[in-house]
Amino acid sequence: MEAIIKYYELEDNNDSKILAAALKYIDTHPEEECIFYTNDLAFKKIAETILPKVEMVNVHQDNEYKGYVDLYLSEEQMADFYST
Repeated sequence: MEAIIKYYELEDNNDSKILAAALKYIDTHPEEECIFYTNDLAFKKIAETILPKVEMVNVHQDNEYKGYVDLYLSEEQMADFYST
């Protein structure tokens, strides 16, 4: 997988390892139609440059997922957060 990561000039991180594993599977199973699914838009864009078929999965259909969470803390919780 390291060779695949270097060939495509990807950063050596977990996303790249996932893509390399998917590409290796696709290459070793040419008789199968393989679809790569993700719910990460940025990861999807990278995968589309390497993999033949990539689709988005929306697992947060009911609550308008934004990619982050608004978190409201009390003053005590904030003090504890910043003290650790």
